[in-house]
Amino acid sequence: MKNRNRRKKAAFSIYLALMLSVMIPLIWTMIEAARANAVRMRIECAMDLASDSVLAEYNRKLLDDYSLLMIDTAYGSSSGSADKLLYRITEYVNKNLDTSAGSELFTADLCGLGLSSAEIKELSRGSDSSSSVLRHLALSYMYEKYGVSYVSDTADLISNNGSIEADGRDVNEDLDDSQSRVDSISIDPPEDLEEGEEWTEPEKDDPAENIKKLRNKGILTLVCKKEISARSVNLSSYASKRSLVKGNGIPSDWEIRNGITDRLMFLEYIMEKTSNYTEETASSPLFYETEYILCGKDNDTDNLRSIADRLMLIRGAANTATYLSSTSLQQQTKAVAAALSFVIAFPEFQPVFEAVISAAWIYMECLYDLKLLFDGKKVPIVKSEAEWHYSLDTALGISSAGPETGEGYAEGLTYEDLLRIMLFTCDENTKAMRMSDIIEMNMRTADTYSSFRIDDCIAAANIQYIFKSSYGYTLLAEKRFRYM
Repeated sequence: MKNRNRRKKAAFSIYLALMLSVMIPLIWTMIEAARANAVRMRIECAMDLASDSVLAEYNRKLLDDYSLLMIDTAYGSSSGSADKLLYRITEYVNKNLDTSAGSELFTADLCGLGLSSAEIKELSRGSDSSSSVLRHLALSYMYEKYGVSYVSDTADLISNNGSIEADGRDVNEDLDDSQSRVDSISIDPPEDLEEGEEWTEPEKDDPAENIKKLRNKGILTLVCKKEISARSVNLSSYASKRSLVKGNGIPSDWEIRNGITDRLMFLEYIMEKTSNYTEETASSPLFYETEYILCGKDNDTDNLRSIADRLMLIRGAANTATYLSSTSLQQQTKAVAAALSFVIAFPEFQPVFEAVISAAWIYMECLYDLKLLFDGKKVPIVKSEAEWHYSLDTALGISSAGPETGEGYAEGLTYEDLLRIMLFTCDENTKAMRMSDIIEMNMRTADTYSSFRIDDCIAAANIQYIFKSSYGYTLLAEKRFRYM
């Protein structure tokens, strides 16, 4: 009986020994599997928290003034670099992996993780792809704040008037050509003039004499009521002119935004965030920011003059169309031209006088329209004969003071409407780069950002990490973060 009990106990001991030889490796394997999963989760959490911390360090002034979320890698210093971004994100990762500040009841580190190295694989800077990254962020803001319906009125404006710039007629050139023909009129002595008899060439009345004097004063003097800004900047220090630090462009997973609605949205973003002649911003290095985006000159005066010249082309086409469709206006011109040619007894010069009178009349009507526009009033796209402002006598007899400012018209386009049309026809990359210039100009007015550069600003990045564990693990991980 005793021997049987002994045999049973021995068999049970052997059974336990065999079971332990199986269970111990199984338990150890389960512990290591749990540790491996914990290591991966710890790494993922550390990277996520580090990315969120870095994204939270966006430039506050850039957000407040231009509604753009980007990391300024200068971090308040005089220059920015990708190394500064990498330093900050690795610092956050290391803090998130640090267990030294854990509970006193449980201080063991079951993962033993540490960051071995980190490298930036991809970086999207605000200036990349001709500032397309900046444009994309601006569009994200516009769509989030307003929605697609916001640009419906602008779409109608462009649809109805988008071709007016292409139809421009150079009224200045027409006036120059017709004036030169008048100036070149030469009357030969009569054939029956006897030898020794004196002959004096009859005087030619120049119907555009007053207008010639007006043009010498410059177009801005004639159409602008308020004082014209003389502010200027050195463009060589801004994004569109200097050598930029290159990134990797727009991230591959970003939506391509080059449709008509996108163009209209960016147009409205520019109108919202920039000043122009009718709405100046006193603190800006350039008062006429929208005009700069369109013309790209380094001073307000030249930008405004360029806009005035383009408006003269637009109004020249419109007023020429009105003149050519009006029999009454043309008959008045013919009557005055016939009288002038009768005075000098050379009816063959009547077409020459007709050309200079019509060009002068249209020119003065255009000046009147521009003065209304620069005064914030409306002007019809194409006037009817009844809306034609000047009589012929008034147009040709205006004093050197230039055209007066009237009450304007109830319907038509304003100065800002015409800026919108011009912006729509402007190249998208050019607009984005010059918008970058404007942002840099205004950001640098603050002492904290006196060296602000749009190519130091990061919108998205892809970081590659190598982690090592004291338990023998080496793991490679990548983390992409961005503002969207």
